Amino acid sequence: MKNIHCVVFGHNYKVTKRVTYYVKEYTCSRCKKQLTTNGNGNLVPLTPKFKEINDVLERIHQNRHLKSRMKHESDAIEHEELDYIEIKHKVSSIDRMPTINTESLLVFKH
Repeated sequence: MKNIHCVVFGHNYKVTKRVTYYVKEYTCSRCKKQLTTNGNGNLVPLTPKFKEINDVLERIHQNRHLKSRMKHESDAIEHEELDYIEIKHKVSSIDRMPTINTESLLVFKH
């Protein structure tokens, strides 16, 4: 009886798995029919072959994303270290500035 509703009103597909940014797996919330995105961007039935392809794609995508993220974090750490060195240099140059004798300052009150 679930399929009759889909035949009459159409499927109600929901994203069940995000394989990559462009490849997703969908499942009908009523009849549980599964689809995926193929290489051309079209929706095709999720066969065991496509399931295996999606698993490999997901693993490759995660590895690339992780490597990219690690590189970005190491670049950020390196940038922070450079900022620290620059700040330390500024502080040491401030230490060499002449001091002001506060006793010789005039204070005007209104």
